[in-house]
Amino acid sequence: MAHAFPCDLLALALPSGVTAWDRATGTQASAADLADALAALKPRRGARVVVVSSSLFTQHVRLDAVRTAALDSGELEGALFYEVEPFCGVPREAAVLAADRLAAGEWRVTVADRAELAALRDRAAAARCRFAGAAALPPGLSATDPAAVAAALFPGDAPPTSLLQPPRGGIPPRALAILSAAVSAAILLLFAADALWLDARTRRLRPDLAESEALSAAVARTRQAMQTDLAAVRAIETARARREAALAALAAGRDRWPALLSALADAAGDAVVIRSIDAEDGGSSGAPASALVRGLAATPADAAAAMARLAGALRPSGWQLQPGTVEERPGAAAAAFAFRAVPVPLPEDP
Repeated sequence: MAHAFPCDLLALALPSGVTAWDRATGTQASAADLADALAALKPRRGARVVVVSSSLFTQHVRLDAVRTAALDSGELEGALFYEVEPFCGVPREAAVLAADRLAAGEWRVTVADRAELAALRDRAAAARCRFAGAAALPPGLSATDPAAVAAALFPGDAPPTSLLQPPRGGIPPRALAILSAAVSAAILLLFAADALWLDARTRRLRPDLAESEALSAAVARTRQAMQTDLAAVRAIETARARREAALAALAAGRDRWPALLSALADAAGDAVVIRSIDAEDGGSSGAPASALVRGLAATPADAAAAMARLAGALRPSGWQLQPGTVEERPGAAAAAFAFRAVPVPLPEDP
């Protein structure tokens, strides 16, 4: 069964830049910004675009097929997000999730931050295109071949990859800017009309002194309004700076958990077996704050050497190793050890 191709344009968003591809003509254009890359193709107004981003998190998840068969769509989504939450770096309240069923009990889960999706939608709109959704870059494909990426995401003989869309609702940024400008103009007109009316009344009632008093009052009101507006501007700038700092901290810590797993796999060595990695509760945030790692070594000396080696390997990934106990098992040629991996606070962390 053939499936309809969901877009006219496909954009590959990588850390090095964006490559846009026109499916009909096969032409490509590259730029640092999504809107610039799309505009370079000179698309028709309203052309649909799918953005394939390397920053989106994707992972294969296995769940018991019998257990998931009894779950509704909301419960299934919650169960799948529970499996990837320690690794995706996106809190549940800000996450948008798509799940593709690959086989019985096997799913491909893709997670994105709703703010990132909204930014992609706005950049597509800036190029007069319609945002059809976002997908993660399939593993093992060349990011320089948009046609191959499109074929992998939307095969003609299999269900297409689910696309992520930002939640609907709220006022679009462009409409909000127009509304703000209109309200500001109306306020200015009201101020002007009020000043004219007061001036006319003062001339009629008190040609000299009353007119001077009315003008002084008008100046005082205008000064007060300016001070209020300045305070509002400062509050907006402060809120914007805090939001940007929070986004920067999120981006810096996004890959910390995958980096921990990679460092453990690379630095453990042949003489050590990692038996379990348990994420520990972070408190009110709901996100894991640390990881308790348990392992086995041939001797207590091997266990101590392994923890020293892992401490050096974890530090560049943003983790600090806190050594635990080393216990030699009676009657067995092995020593059990444990340690805790604690994230090094980021500069933006409170």
